[in-house]
Amino acid sequence: MPELPDVTVYLEALEQRIAGATLERVRLLTPFLLRSVDPPLSAVTGIPLDIQTVAANRSSFAVGPITDDIITTQQGVADRFHKLGLIPKPVAVRDIVWRPAQT
Repeated sequence: MPELPDVTVYLEALEQRIAGATLERVRLLTPFLLRSVDPPLSAVTGIPLDIQTVAANRSSFAVGPITDDIITTQQGVADRFHKLGLIPKPVAVRDIVWRPAQT
């Protein structure tokens, strides 16, 4: 029995779905990806690895409640994406943010 059976099941499921697929674009959320892809991510994007590493290391990641400031920032991003035609219709971020039920 594998040491991490859940990881093995996950990998097998992924392999069935994506084996042989072409990586067309990447949204980099963690610098770990820069070290774990073959061919290297820089070969796919054309952006040198050192520049991707600097950008990834400048990013901050946190887990916590979604504050009004975060909603405002994300609304600005959504508005910009709509203006640029990256999303087809306006998004009201405040309306789609999950909030725990008030008791």
